[in-house]
Amino acid sequence: MEKEDLIDVVSKGIKANFPNLSYNTILELLPHFEFQEVQKKQEVIKIGQYNGKIIFVISGLFRAYYYQDDTENTFWFREEFTVFASHKSILRNKPSTIAYQALEDSVISVIDYSILKKFGEENPAVANSIISVLESLILELIDRVEEFITLNPEQRYQSFLDRNSKVLNRIPQNQLASFLGITPESFSRLKARMMKK
Repeated sequence: MEKEDLIDVVSKGIKANFPNLSYNTILELLPHFEFQEVQKKQEVIKIGQYNGKIIFVISGLFRAYYYQDDTENTFWFREEFTVFASHKSILRNKPSTIAYQALEDSVISVIDYSILKKFGEENPAVANSIISVLESLILELIDRVEEFITLNPEQRYQSFLDRNSKVLNRIPQNQLASFLGITPESFSRLKARMMKK
């Protein structure tokens, strides 16, 4: 993808996610974005690494994962026109406890959170957009925790299908099973049961 095309995609993606931002503000922000190509299986945020960047997915798919008792656990997925970051790094100034890995060859744009925050101090629309993103992420985290408390694996899978059917075929089955909190074998049985209904 040519740089002009990338800029166009990023501009449209920012406008779609943050409709309150004027095009002039977006044009002011764009020079601070860095475009990167990411290979499949490459980690853009590593566990134990300080990363103060906000990452915007232009194309491709990422997963977030962590380790518990030497077991790799997939926590969530990020596809085109979504953002992610190391929340511990940008909000607590600490190393990340979660890794973000590309599931496909991907293209991202990256901006330092400190730059975005500085823009926010001078521009209320940018500040409101930052708050909007953080609120959205907080709500997503709360929903994720509540699903594990209140739903069984089949209900969690149905909830995932309802929200993420467009990326379902792009996610490896073992990582989707991990996301649901079950083994790949249990996931196969779950899908078979659901097919019979």
